[in-house]
Amino acid sequence: MADDTASMSIYRASRTIKRKQSSLFNSLSSIHEDSIFVSEIAQLWPELPLVANLRCGLWYAKKFHSSCYFKSTDGHTNNLSFNTSRLNLHVATLAGQRGGCMIVDSTRKGKRFPDSMSKTIPIWTCVLNRTILNYRNKMNGTSAHNCGTTVQQSPEWDPSLHLPLWVPDTEKIRIDSKLNEWVEVLETSGVDIASISSLLKKPLRPLWISQKTVIWLNEVPDYNDWDFTPIILISASASSDIYRQKTSSEFSWNYIAGAGDDEESWARAKLSVENLDDVEIRGGNHDPFCADFKSSNVDSDSKFDRFSLQRNLPSALNFAELHLKKGKRLAVCCNSGEDISVCICLAILTSLFNVEGAYDEGEFFKEARITKLDMRQRLVFVCKYIVNARPSRGNLKQVYNFLARQSLLT
Repeated sequence: MADDTASMSIYRASRTIKRKQSSLFNSLSSIHEDSIFVSEIAQLWPELPLVANLRCGLWYAKKFHSSCYFKSTDGHTNNLSFNTSRLNLHVATLAGQRGGCMIVDSTRKGKRFPDSMSKTIPIWTCVLNRTILNYRNKMNGTSAHNCGTTVQQSPEWDPSLHLPLWVPDTEKIRIDSKLNEWVEVLETSGVDIASISSLLKKPLRPLWISQKTVIWLNEVPDYNDWDFTPIILISASASSDIYRQKTSSEFSWNYIAGAGDDEESWARAKLSVENLDDVEIRGGNHDPFCADFKSSNVDSDSKFDRFSLQRNLPSALNFAELHLKKGKRLAVCCNSGEDISVCICLAILTSLFNVEGAYDEGEFFKEARITKLDMRQRLVFVCKYIVNARPSRGNLKQVYNFLARQSLLT
């Protein structure tokens, strides 16, 4: 019993220390320091748009051209995937229009780069490149067979998988073996490959930059001279250490790598990187880790509303059908415009519109048996117009279960 009590005391002590090290001031100071590095890299190629990878990357610059959502879990060793609910096609479009782009993220897990940059984005660029190559070969009357590394080569278009050097060969082989399957998934999703192909003059290719990367300022390469469209991946984290003590002119503080992680939780206080300029450090005998926020945007209400899609979908669909019959337009809204509203739009589109996207009062839905492929195709269609859509897997599952059950009843 005594040992158990001691263990619990040690556990509580370690948690207390961790909370103090992860204080609001330490977190914001760490983000501010890392944002300086991101700004310096962004100035090397000022013509390239800066894109924040949610959830963490949004904190590391005052202004982004856009945001994206590449999940690290899609690049985990035992969870490798290419997810059509997170296609991020607007990033490919933006890169095609501007000749490339820079994506900002960070990590706090003892790595220089998060798995989103080490594997998820490289997989994404390779799958898109191979799908575009297949489309172009089809338009030219030739054929290409995606079988791992045996993809038909093109002197103008590189379909190779480009991974960073720290990804082991065993992992590369595992990813290569799945590429053919992922290309097929993208091709059957209904995505508008023709538009992306027309915008991209060179194949996509990731490049990696961290605070340990050495760049000679008098030899910064011109991205227009490269034979690929660069997706420059900037990891804002300064060190693989989770905590590291820093010293300013007045006091010391703890640097936290990846302090901007889980931006949705931070957003409860309505803070942003811009608020860093409004932090007034208390002097004298006050605790140096306290800070006064002058922003008028602070919201003390941190409760998140819970919403059951499965329970509320019947009334939502009845409301939509009633007004669509009258020829009215619908505006579907939620707190973020990224999850619940996207799922409701998906349910309306699937149950009341045909495959061509025309309102048919649900006739197509009555005759069809909805599959996951049907859902995937319609979600791709929705995401084409809502580029920041981030429907959760749980909510998508609720929509599919509800519609599949309704399909069986008709």
